[in-house]
Amino acid sequence: MADGDDPKLLTALLRSPVTWGVALSLVLSFVPALNQSSDDFQFGVIIGLSGLAVTILVDQQLRLNALRRQMVSGTERAVRDIRATVTATLPLLQASPDFRSFAGQVSENWQKIDGKRSPFLHRILQDRVREFLGDVTSLGSGAIEIEATKPYSFRSASLTEFAVMLMVHSDDLGYWMEVRGQRYLRRQRDAIAAGELIVERIFVLEDEEIDEAEAIIAEQCAAGISVKVVRTDELTPGERREHDIDQGVITDRHGSKMLMRPIPELRRSGGLMSARLERLSYLPGEIQKAERSISFLRHHAVPVNQVYPNITGCDGATD
Repeated sequence: MADGDDPKLLTALLRSPVTWGVALSLVLSFVPALNQSSDDFQFGVIIGLSGLAVTILVDQQLRLNALRRQMVSGTERAVRDIRATVTATLPLLQASPDFRSFAGQVSENWQKIDGKRSPFLHRILQDRVREFLGDVTSLGSGAIEIEATKPYSFRSASLTEFAVMLMVHSDDLGYWMEVRGQRYLRRQRDAIAAGELIVERIFVLEDEEIDEAEAIIAEQCAAGISVKVVRTDELTPGERREHDIDQGVITDRHGSKMLMRPIPELRRSGGLMSARLERLSYLPGEIQKAERSISFLRHHAVPVNQVYPNITGCDGATD
């Protein structure tokens, strides 16, 4: 035993109830023996033994109480740990089978990355996780902005799950002559021909865009789309700022409505704007505001044949 341990041992012995109980028992047992009487000696022995027994019982009781407190404290900690575990895992248990499968794959591959002990891989992982969580958080809130060229953007996705499209086109007529625009129009035409989709599109045109838009609008009408035209010179500057917005409200087959708004960010030659992002929103306030704008433009729109007498059949597939 090290010398430094002696004071600690002495302190522990002095604080022990057993030490004091034994010492008191010995004192009580020897006091009667001082009379040098046999009976007193026997009485002293009885007192000493009784004291030792009481000391042992008290010590055991104290130890039992301490053990009970430790058990209660340990049980409380265990209950807290179980509650925390249940709280953490309950969302996973309540999630869909697809999500549980996804979480299992993420956990498995995350452990593989941890096993490689590569700071570079971990940095990539953390960046991807932040990006993914940002997208999921946006989706959970009901609105997200995504790249317009991605396969899951609205203009690139399948239209089979949608029933009605009420659209306004006010920017970048050249989009309809691009490959992406032609594919988007073809998907609309096919869905309309199959009786699965109704499309109404309002073109908001500057005077200098009238001639350029004629072939584009003729193609839209041939696809079975109900087309109307709003000339910007019929709108006040305030009305243009509020309602001249490239956007649409789409209703799916379950009756849920979604706002789709291309976000023009890149200016092309000639002053036309090309959408790099799409905003997709299920937020009621945004949808209602878009519906009010579409209703306003409908009120100011004219039939296609009033602007283009040679174009017919622009009432869509609903008539």
